[in-house]
Amino acid sequence: MDIVQHFPSLDHAVLRNAIARVVRDTDVLALIDLILESGAGVLADEYDMVYFPGDDLFSIYRPRGLPIGNLTSQFWSNVYMDALDRFVVNDLGCRSYLRYVDDFALFSESKHELWAWKREIVDFLASLRLTAHSGLCPGATGEGRNSVVGICWSIRRIDAKAAQSGELFSPVCGQYHAVSGTRISFAELDASVRGSIMCGMPTRGAARRDV
Repeated sequence: MDIVQHFPSLDHAVLRNAIARVVRDTDVLALIDLILESGAGVLADEYDMVYFPGDDLFSIYRPRGLPIGNLTSQFWSNVYMDALDRFVVNDLGCRSYLRYVDDFALFSESKHELWAWKREIVDFLASLRLTAHSGLCPGATGEGRNSVVGICWSIRRIDAKAAQSGELFSPVCGQYHAVSGTRISFAELDASVRGSIMCGMPTRGAARRDV
């Protein structure tokens, strides 16, 4: 599943409340307010108005949207979506769950359970003033080749998308061949790959839950 118009949809009041539950310093909150206000309306042309229960005609004027280029936007997006992470893991009890910015996946051996989770997630997202694209990932059946959170996978194999894998892993490809030629140890290769992953993931706002 993924969020419709994710960055343009992020509601400033919802985000501000989430941040204020953790950040109590008034000066820091004032700075956060300035940054939020500077991005209000920047992505208005990319947002299609959605009315949620309890809204009135003035809801269209609610400040929303995080400029994708801001250094704070990726982090604040994860702060915003933390409520969804907790809901999926703690309330739904899903033990196999991952999320990459606005793209997320739940895994279960029961298609009935997946559809039930989807209905509950849609309702929960409404409380965050977000909507999700309809339908389940075709991979819910384990059939065919699918793309979820930057990963192309089928029941038999998992690959990173071509562009992402080339960008992320090209520095260590030569080291793989070095292992084959015994010029470096497998432990050195393993450390290099782990370092590439840890350096590459945060730049795109990745988040995940281990249960």
